Parts: sequence; C-alpha cells; structure tokens
Amino acid sequence: MTDRPIHELTEAYRSGATTPSAVTEAYLARIEALDGKLGAYLTVTGEGARAAAATTRPSPPRIRSRFVAF
Repeated sequence: MTDRPIHELTEAYRSGATTPSAVTEAYLARIEALDGKLGAYLTVTGEGARAAAATTRPSPPRIRSRFVAF
C-alpha cells in the first residue's frame, strides 16, 4: 500500500478497497521498519496519525463543469 500513488489511494478509499486507517498503519509500520537505518524522522506521532485517520472520510468525486465562464 505504501508504494501506491495518491490518486490510486483516493480511488481505493472511495471504492472501499482500503481505509485511511489501514494506510496509516501501513505507513507507520514502514517507518518503524526503516527509520532505524535511515534516521529520517525526529518524531513520529503514531497515535495522532491514527486518530486523524479514524475520523477521515473519503470525499465524493468532484464534478467538473464543461462550461467556461467568459
């Protein structure tokens, strides 16, 4: 899941194939697995990320207008 671009994740959220909480857990696991070697993060706020993901709901697709304002 951590290798998917954001447009694919957005579609997966909307279709119900995954959830923000599942993606958050995948990223937190990746950080935990790799950060000891990389040292890329000073602080990881996993509980805050989990709380934010739990309250996130996918937005409906945007409708693009075909009309052009003159």
